[in-house]
Amino acid sequence: MRRVLEATRSLALPPDGAIADFGCSNGFFFAELVQALPEARSLHLFGFDHSAELLAAARSRNLDNAVFDYVDLNEPSPGGAKRQFDLVTCFETLEHVGKVHNAIETLLAACKPGGALLISVPNEVGLPGLLKYAARKLLRRRPYESFFRGSSEAEYVWRLLTGRSITAFRDPAADGWGPHLGFDWRVVLDHLNRSSSCRVLRVDSLIFGYVLAARKCWIPHNIAGGIPE
Repeated sequence: MRRVLEATRSLALPPDGAIADFGCSNGFFFAELVQALPEARSLHLFGFDHSAELLAAARSRNLDNAVFDYVDLNEPSPGGAKRQFDLVTCFETLEHVGKVHNAIETLLAACKPGGALLISVPNEVGLPGLLKYAARKLLRRRPYESFFRGSSEAEYVWRLLTGRSITAFRDPAADGWGPHLGFDWRVVLDHLNRSSSCRVLRVDSLIFGYVLAARKCWIPHNIAGGIPE
């Protein structure tokens, strides 16, 4: 959270700027933001989540400048967003989305040209993924019983040991909001790097995860699929 708040401050958002937090949960990020950064009280805050219960909890915080609404990140993103934001955030959410590429396109579409994206995701591959896999085995009773139905748990462990991709264990993509298993953070980085509509600025490695920052590019109107100039 400290890194996220520092990154938000460094963006020098306009006084009347707007932030969209996708996967806002109970609104904790916005609550931390307005408390840590007094200037954030003049920003327009929009939180999106798929859980009615979490949205109700977010609204109960009674943040003066915040609005919370439903979104399903599995749904395909339209060519242009109804509203765009100076900063789009998504923290510890993409690993739960079945159709992660749809989710990333939604984040890109919601960001203004020249705006920024700030994303955090866990690391479930390689040695960190192996440690998490083993810890869940020790601490939970049958944590993987349904996930490995029809697939090889031994193959999954081998892929973790060798640092290979584990995304095949999420095929076919599901609409549901599932566990971290089978999530490879490199899919997010590759998608952003391949996109002509943004430029990855930095990737910060945490103990068991990553924070990715990207800048939305300015694209001519006739190419951007409805995104205003």
